Amino acid sequence: APYLFSKEGGAEAIPGICAKMLPIAEGLCPASGFVNGKDFPTKADLAILLLYKGFMPYQAAAVMGKVDFAAYPKMAAIAAAAAEADGIKEYIASDKCCLGANPLGLPEA
Repeated sequence: APYLFSKEGGAEAIPGICAKMLPIAEGLCPASGFVNGKDFPTKADLAILLLYKGFMPYQAAAVMGKVDFAAYPKMAAIAAAAAEADGIKEYIASDKCCLGANPLGLPEA
């Protein structure tokens, strides 16, 4: 959060931070299927979904730091599959889900 709101030069530091973190997450993702090899998403897959689709703080930081999440296709595939899983899809569509919440009105693109 400091990189988004209060740290001097925060937005400029975001790409370097993401360049360290996101390749690790991508490297843990299989070429197909879910992270733990199950037929359903586990907490590991939901963590990838949160990184890939959660606005605060992940996508907000990506927008501010101009980080291209398209460079991480295995994360994208897991996030998409997890988002379509039974129960998860319904939750995301509900008014209880805050995955895309942007309560501070930060730039989204």
